[in-house]
Amino acid sequence: MAKEFDVVSSKRPLLFMAAAGGQEAISSTSQYTSTSAYDVFLSFRGEDIRKTFLDHLYTALVGAGFHTFRDADEIERAENIKLELEQAIQQSRSSIVVFSENYASSKWCLDELVMIVERRRRTSQFVLLPVFYHVDPSHVRNQTGSLAAAFAGHEEWFAKERIQGWREALREVAELAGMVLLNQADGFNEELIGVSKAFDASMSNLLSSSLVYLAWLIKIPSLLSFIIIMNCRHEAKFIKKIVKVIKNRVNRRALDLPSTLVGIDSRVKDINLWLHNGSRDVGIMLLCGMGGIGKTTIARYVFNLNFSRFDSSSFLANIRESFEKPDGLIRLQRQLLADISKGNMTEIFSVDDGINKIKFAMSRQRVLLVFDDVDQEEQLQAILGMQDWFYPSSKVIITTRNVRLLTARASKYEILNVDKLDSNESLELFSMHAFGHNRPNEPFVQLSENVVRQCEGLPLALEILGSSLYGRSIDLWQSAIEKLQAIPNNQILRKLRISYDSLEDRHDRDLFLEVACFFVGEDKDHVVTILDQCEFHTRIGVQNLTDRCLLRVDRYNKIMMHEMLRALGREITCEQSRNPGSRSRLWRHKDSFSVLKNNSATVEIEGLALDMHMLLKRDERVSCINSARPGRIGFFSWPVANSTFNISDEMDLKADAFSTMSRLRLLHINYLHLTGGFKGFPKEIKWLRWHGCPLEYIPSDFPLESPVAIDMSYSNLKTGWCGTKRLGCLKILDLGNCHGLTSTPDFSRLRALERLILKKCTSLIEVHASIENLENSLLYLNLEDCISLSKLPGEIGKLKVLNTLIISGCSNLEEFPMEIERLQALQVFHADRIVMGTIHPTTSVYSSWHAFVRMRTWVSKPRKTLEVSWASLPCSLVDLSLAGCNLFDDAIPSELGNLLSLQNLNLGRNPISCVPTCIKGLTRLQRLNLENCPRLQSVTGIRVLEEINLYNCKSLQKYESETPSCNIVECNNLVEMTLCFKLIPIDDTRVAFVKNQLEPMNNIEMKTYHIATKTTRRGPIQVLFEGCGLLSTFYPGNQVPAWFRTRIRGSSLSFTVPSSPHTSTGGISMCLCFVYSMKEQDHEQFYAIVSNETKDLKLIYGPSCYGCPKADEDMSWVSYWMLGNDKLEADDEITISLLSTKAVEVREIGFHLVHLDLGAEADTVEVKQPAYPSWDSYPEECEGRSGSTRLFGQGTLRFSVKDLLKDVGVTWDPCQAEFRLFTLPASHVHSRSAGDQNL
Repeated sequence: MAKEFDVVSSKRPLLFMAAAGGQEAISSTSQYTSTSAYDVFLSFRGEDIRKTFLDHLYTALVGAGFHTFRDADEIERAENIKLELEQAIQQSRSSIVVFSENYASSKWCLDELVMIVERRRRTSQFVLLPVFYHVDPSHVRNQTGSLAAAFAGHEEWFAKERIQGWREALREVAELAGMVLLNQADGFNEELIGVSKAFDASMSNLLSSSLVYLAWLIKIPSLLSFIIIMNCRHEAKFIKKIVKVIKNRVNRRALDLPSTLVGIDSRVKDINLWLHNGSRDVGIMLLCGMGGIGKTTIARYVFNLNFSRFDSSSFLANIRESFEKPDGLIRLQRQLLADISKGNMTEIFSVDDGINKIKFAMSRQRVLLVFDDVDQEEQLQAILGMQDWFYPSSKVIITTRNVRLLTARASKYEILNVDKLDSNESLELFSMHAFGHNRPNEPFVQLSENVVRQCEGLPLALEILGSSLYGRSIDLWQSAIEKLQAIPNNQILRKLRISYDSLEDRHDRDLFLEVACFFVGEDKDHVVTILDQCEFHTRIGVQNLTDRCLLRVDRYNKIMMHEMLRALGREITCEQSRNPGSRSRLWRHKDSFSVLKNNSATVEIEGLALDMHMLLKRDERVSCINSARPGRIGFFSWPVANSTFNISDEMDLKADAFSTMSRLRLLHINYLHLTGGFKGFPKEIKWLRWHGCPLEYIPSDFPLESPVAIDMSYSNLKTGWCGTKRLGCLKILDLGNCHGLTSTPDFSRLRALERLILKKCTSLIEVHASIENLENSLLYLNLEDCISLSKLPGEIGKLKVLNTLIISGCSNLEEFPMEIERLQALQVFHADRIVMGTIHPTTSVYSSWHAFVRMRTWVSKPRKTLEVSWASLPCSLVDLSLAGCNLFDDAIPSELGNLLSLQNLNLGRNPISCVPTCIKGLTRLQRLNLENCPRLQSVTGIRVLEEINLYNCKSLQKYESETPSCNIVECNNLVEMTLCFKLIPIDDTRVAFVKNQLEPMNNIEMKTYHIATKTTRRGPIQVLFEGCGLLSTFYPGNQVPAWFRTRIRGSSLSFTVPSSPHTSTGGISMCLCFVYSMKEQDHEQFYAIVSNETKDLKLIYGPSCYGCPKADEDMSWVSYWMLGNDKLEADDEITISLLSTKAVEVREIGFHLVHLDLGAEADTVEVKQPAYPSWDSYPEECEGRSGSTRLFGQGTLRFSVKDLLKDVGVTWDPCQAEFRLFTLPASHVHSRSAGDQNL
């Protein structure tokens, strides 16, 4: 199965190709290939190998055609030599570092190595090949063996920082794939070992046999000669292998990339993690997205970053185009075979012959393959083969617009969806092409934002349009933008049309045009209902278009399409004829009005859209509309106006202008005045949208036999239609916001009706009793905010298939049908903002009902009460909303506990103080909304749900749940959250050292900022407990407490853990203290980092809340870390530092070691804290190639090391640290803005 994950850049989405003035440029990542002075830089210890191995290697490299740098003046080095070396390294394309016995004893060699490593970090294409010449790589990695002695001498003469840099460079290089002489002997070492053992055995018998001794004296010269000869032969073979590796890696030029790639790291991070996940499985990843979104750019960047890490690699570009050319498939096979065979390719005579040879080549080495722009499965059949062809750990990346490309071919693969750019990054990319820098020039800001808005984050469009406007005047800009609104850029459309043309049949192409012209932003299920009646197979068609990245269905089930793809579809319809009246679809309001006004319509028209508000200019619109109302994004929705409006007579149209459109199926005529009769009106209309219809009723001659969906929202309708109408096909009827509507139509002839929307019909006083005729069809009934409705018909209980009932805001309802219990199919019931009364049933049918509950709304105006039985709610309910009903704790009935199918419950905006006991037994409950409950103090006893919304619960103090997603923003009194944190006053803590030191400050108040709740409050000093055995406290203070044994000025310190008799039995903990100040009062972030250099382990901790010092004061942060022997033990080398932004200034650091044992200090034995997990209790850790990093804190409970450090401005090379995401089994703190409060 495919594993799919979306890449939505939360920090900085990908910014694509940008070159000043829109000109072509070569990427900085590949530019060095043409400006390098040397092909190879040799780093070595001259005393060891200059006149032997190194001399032979240099000769071989030069003989192979490589311009090689070799320092010949190592003994007499001076500063000018160092500068020359640094320059030579910067001008080299690769470096061979030869580690010999005494390499690390030379400070020059170590400094040189640091420069080489820094060069590699800056340029991903720089090739670094370590060669271990009779040296164990593990000795280099860990600085043991001869390196340990060398560093012991260095530590007496050089600064710790310099030594630390040497160690890090050695460790990093030793982790790379290199060549080891001892491992290349091809049996020679074993033979030497056999000779050596024989020699040792003979020498042991020396005293007993002088003849043997004499024999060995005779053999020694020949033995030494044999060793020298074999060693020379072996070194020659070894050097040939080195030259071959350099040929394969240095001769490969990096792929060209644009000169500016801003923010690309956020996109390639997950790909790099996948490339280096350590799995031996063959990995395949689909890089999917619409045309022009940047798939190829990402693939090229990833390839350049990683090809040198594989045995062989190949990037096959433009496969779709190549496949269409004569012999295109064989050409692709030849290129692939040449790449992975490193030039040693045999001829390919046929496709089958190519398959066999490619299969053989790929099965013998670990390969990285990138197949760019693959459109159909057969394009891979003769290239990719099956996954079992590949050598273990090989990786394949495929860029495609077809999500289902590998459904039948690969059993397991990843899907990465490339998302569009957000507005900020789009503006930056556009500006790079339009102005040559990352922000628009002052006079062009508004115009630039208009263009960027139309591009909707598509890099291709931003680049093309930006380049076309480069150097133009404001007048030309304005003219170009006006043209763009009318005629999309042809260069962009040409590239996007590839996806449209690749659709398999006319059905899907026509469906794409229908959606582009009429249905973007509409509910998917409604579109299916309508277009299925237009002879479309809509559901499978929508899926096909989604798989081709031509549209998507969002989380609200709305069909969405990129603005440029929408423009493509609409432009295709315009190509049908220069005469709008002869086109199949009229989507441009101006064209539609012209055709109707001039009676130029033809039988070809199948769909027409005309919105008079969109047609009128803004100033005219204001004069025509009394008051504007915001519309919603939905099926029957539009930017709407009040039903009272005035449009000039010149804008009126005659109804018989539609008479020639006999094939018209889709009609959208918002706010249009039609005069005359409707006798000749088209009779095949399936979808009618007529917002703002001026008629008080639908006339009898209006054809209503065929419509599947009618939307007459915001109209003047007072009744439905005149006379008896049989609407046998009608499934959707929307009369929402018809403020003059007093009663519903007669439903007796609407037996197919599935959705009835009467939202905000403020004058509606009656729902016709004939609604019982919809017992087998009506699924959805929306009566929200029908404030004049006093009762519902009892016949509503006969609706056997009713799924959704919404009566929120029906504040004048006096009676509620007791028959609601019969609605066994009801799953969604919303009754927000209403008043409910308490009665007892009088009918014998419901003699067993329970007591009722009285509820009042939070409004000043008295409302009538609604009589409803809690016990009568059907057990089939899945979604129940009772928000804003003024429910107190004792007003919530126990009967809610009987709703065993309930998954979503909304009790927000109610004055409850705790979670009702009755809902704790709802075993299927997944989402609980308690937002804006001002009296809520605790959330306890709740099992694990999918989501809990506690937004703005000002009184909330305690939260006990392991729910993975919880919104606690604006909960400014929260002091305890399960598995995350707990704040305890000093007086209540049992931590002796904290209580003893801070008790005198008990009366001091300070300001703290809580990251998870995004709130600041003032209060007394508190102790913060967090998971992993962490304890913190903040207090005003300008120095480390005296009881800390070590204190130092600065932002970091290093030490070696001393030995202790307590260490082996109890483990070690430590106390840290940072004294800091903040230059700004903004909310900052900082992290304490404890690096165990001996164990190659980093612990990173950011507190979930911290003290905010005043402008003229310092703040002290004391933290207590409970560790074990596996994290900290005697003789470990430890470095402690604080990572922060520039606004946080660290003045002093202190540390104090504590041994956990019965014989240890009493104050540490008394440490007690909540039962939070330890460092070791988590299922995953962030493992890198050279160690591990464990993270905790700040409420961010799913993140990578790169994201964590990026928050404080630290760069991270994804190729040097492939860390897996670290998921803590604790509550995900879900932060949202105040405007996003819905659960």
